[in-house]
Amino acid sequence: MKKIAYTFSFIVLSFVFVMAYYCCYYYATNNMKSDGIKTIYETMDENPALNDDMADANAVKEEIVSSETRYILETYNMDTDTITKEELTVPVEFLGMDRQSMIDYLSDYNDSNVDDNTENIRLVSFSSAYIVIRKSIKNEDKTEYNYWITEENGIVMVYKADKEELYLDTGIETIDLEKEDKKKLQNGFYLENIQELYNYLETITS
Repeated sequence: MKKIAYTFSFIVLSFVFVMAYYCCYYYATNNMKSDGIKTIYETMDENPALNDDMADANAVKEEIVSSETRYILETYNMDTDTITKEELTVPVEFLGMDRQSMIDYLSDYNDSNVDDNTENIRLVSFSSAYIVIRKSIKNEDKTEYNYWITEENGIVMVYKADKEELYLDTGIETIDLEKEDKKKLQNGFYLENIQELYNYLETITS
């Protein structure tokens, strides 16, 4: 009989303790919160715009150069007005740069004039996926050409380098020339001096 009484008393006491804990927790959460403190959730509920701002902040990813970024170098030859492209390994000094850092870096490079043949180097396109840089070059030791050789109405014609002043009507017909020579004359080409001109004319007529 005593065992039953002890068991019943234990159950009653346990119930009392549980109810006391619950009542204290309920009171604390509803009456003891500081009036000057708000949770992040309450603040977001009162300012719905914060939800969008936080979402946008999380969605925006900073565009920087990494080892996964593709690096494309365009070389613009100002003498021939041609552009060549090649994909290279990203230089170590580019890693971690954003757009403005890259622009500043290239600006410093231009100011240093480390390459006499480089007129300028600039950023064409920038993203974390790929960057495109264009390097403009000019040959300072450019050869001085004096003659422009071409074909007109089936005849080999020699002009001055300006392509305007006729220097020589050779009277040489292109019909009997090799296919490669015909194509070269159709496109036209420069020769540097009178000796080169005579050598060329001799070659195609011999």
